[in-house]
Amino acid sequence: MYERKELYDFFMERTSELTEDWYNKMDHNHLHGVYASNDKEVIGRLKQQNYQFHLLFCRLFLEKDEDFGALFENWLEELASDIEHLLTPIYEIIEQFFRVEDQYLELIEKFYAENVAGAGSEEVNYWSREITKRLGEIVIRFVRENALQTELKLNAHRETILKLSCPVIPLMKHSALLPVIGDIDETRAKVILEHTLDECAKKKSIIYLLTCPGLLPLTK
Repeated sequence: MYERKELYDFFMERTSELTEDWYNKMDHNHLHGVYASNDKEVIGRLKQQNYQFHLLFCRLFLEKDEDFGALFENWLEELASDIEHLLTPIYEIIEQFFRVEDQYLELIEKFYAENVAGAGSEEVNYWSREITKRLGEIVIRFVRENALQTELKLNAHRETILKLSCPVIPLMKHSALLPVIGDIDETRAKVILEHTLDECAKKKSIIYLLTCPGLLPLTK
């Protein structure tokens, strides 16, 4: 009833066309981040990511429900951790998912109109619901992965900033100065201690902590 193999072949033959059509009809002048880039390398990677999506999504017509979502794990992680996508507003990325959904819905109607004699609305409606459902699941998983990758990036930047706020300055052969400015909370204290001990071990130095009262030996 629902021509799975025929649909799979129909869409697979159009994967490159889908990607080019998607990119060429994009309103680049009113978008940001990865979608507004003029860098050929960035554009090429964006198209490749979209093309890989189609190769995976076409499996919708073959895979069992429980197997379909697992296909996208690596793709979603790669997309969500891509720096160009991290610099792109999340609502614009979701909007592009919806544009892809429209492409599939249009092709479903085209397939049944041109290839299945006497096909009724039941077949079209079935696959339209499946496409909408699966795209929705992928969008939700992407948003979660994007939030995770954003948090990881922020934590890495925060730790770098904290380390830069406690520089170890060499004084003489076996001594160094650690100037500390500003409030020290639990997180900053942990970073200062770890960073200082690491520098102390590397330089085999006594490190002095510069505080308002004066110089105090911290560790050896």
